[in-house]
Amino acid sequence: MNSSDLNSLIALLDDPDSEIFKVVSEKIVTQGIGVVPQLENAWEKAHNEIVQDRIENLIQTIQFNSTFDSISLWINSETQDLLEGAFLIARFQYPELTLSSIEKEIEKIRR
Repeated sequence: MNSSDLNSLIALLDDPDSEIFKVVSEKIVTQGIGVVPQLENAWEKAHNEIVQDRIENLIQTIQFNSTFDSISLWINSETQDLLEGAFLIARFQYPELTLSSIEKEIEKIRR
């Protein structure tokens, strides 16, 4: 989905019709984790508390779905590296966290 289409959907988040909100929300959520930065930007610009709450909920849903999918893949992998599993769980709360930054810190501790 291009940026313009996503912005159009975000603009509909303040619609009082619950059916419209449901359809718009589902369409945004199916776009996945890649739309989160644009949603965060829209949250910062929103002046309506209801719209901000709706955007927050969408971001949380998208992040939860992404975490769930990642953990499902991890569970079904042959290696099941515990550090990677812990990272996937931590990333839900700290989305900017990277596995490489954790590995670097662990390497510092080892020395």
